[in-house]
Amino acid sequence: MAGFYSARGKTIPPLPWPVFALPLSPYVYSTEELHRLLAATSILKDGHSPQVPTIYRTLLLLLYGSGMRIGEALRLVLHDVDLSEQIITVRDTKFFKTRLVPIGLKLNCELAAHIERRRLVAAVRQQTGRLRHRSHDRRRSDAGSRP
Repeated sequence: MAGFYSARGKTIPPLPWPVFALPLSPYVYSTEELHRLLAATSILKDGHSPQVPTIYRTLLLLLYGSGMRIGEALRLVLHDVDLSEQIITVRDTKFFKTRLVPIGLKLNCELAAHIERRRLVAAVRQQTGRLRHRSHDRRRSDAGSRP
């Protein structure tokens, strides 16, 4: 740009030079920090499901192990995860494309265990005829006759 301005007989640009902020580098958790973060999921409580701590633990491991964005991880459905090929298909990415994300053996095992837990919970619900967890039903009965 300086050559452009000196060629036109000007020595100073008409506007100040833009100042670009340095890009922030991502923070990478240490092994100790990651262990503490995963351990903290065990204290999470939600009246809807006793599965909440393991769901959050799996979500954290998925984000850390795959580098996916939170929105991408939350939009995953079961058929997007191919455990035999160790590949996750991410749809509707930031730039509206689909991409394949390889996953390691440990994350693959975690996701397989998560899928099995979901299958077992669904089987228990089917056997008992219950669609909701008991604590959720109690809150509903206290609240009146809402559907």
